Amino acid sequence: MNMVQAYGAASVPTNVSINTGATAVGSPKSDNDYTAIVHAVFLCIAFVIMMPLGAVFLRIFERVRWHWINQLLALAVAFLGFAIGIFLSTTYNKSKSFNSAHQIIGIIVILALFFQAWLGWHHHRVYKRTERTTPYAPIHRYFGSFLILAGLANGAIGLTYAENNKYISAYLVVSLVLVALMAAWVFFKRWQVSRDKSYGILERRRGGSSLQPSSSDIHLEPVQGF
Repeated sequence: MNMVQAYGAASVPTNVSINTGATAVGSPKSDNDYTAIVHAVFLCIAFVIMMPLGAVFLRIFERVRWHWINQLLALAVAFLGFAIGIFLSTTYNKSKSFNSAHQIIGIIVILALFFQAWLGWHHHRVYKRTERTTPYAPIHRYFGSFLILAGLANGAIGLTYAENNKYISAYLVVSLVLVALMAAWVFFKRWQVSRDKSYGILERRRGGSSLQPSSSDIHLEPVQGF
């Protein structure tokens, strides 16, 4: 450092970018934190792909076994991404206190996912014993949908928290398209079931019979949601 350049009147230096008597070695490189990328990728896989896919398995294809296997795998992937996020938070002064909205929401959502998994298992166990629907079914259904939406929203908050604003638009577009497709499929399925029920009632009133049972006549366990 040239002390002549550094010495002067008691004021803010006029030019702090002058390199007098100093030579740069090499070229500047950005510090890429791949741990943050892995954290984001794992949670995107869980909330953007796997959990909505589990709802599709159940509501559209009516495959209960595929549903719970997929959702347990999604929970494992989400928890792994969560654990990486906990470790990542301890490496930055800004996140060590765990008081940001992204961190608080993330912790609550992960804990709620374990409760959601227990709720689905408990409903299934009671249903197998009584062969009747339980009051846990609608809670499991709507709470699961809420957790998926909360996870998607927290992903956008996380991108803002990490100052990766250039990815937010793409993330929001993908998430909104996914939610719209899921909602369209669910409404279509409900309309189809309602149509089949109405058709069955009309046939019975006319004294007719159908050679093939409608989807409403097939006895399926009413487990829906996460």
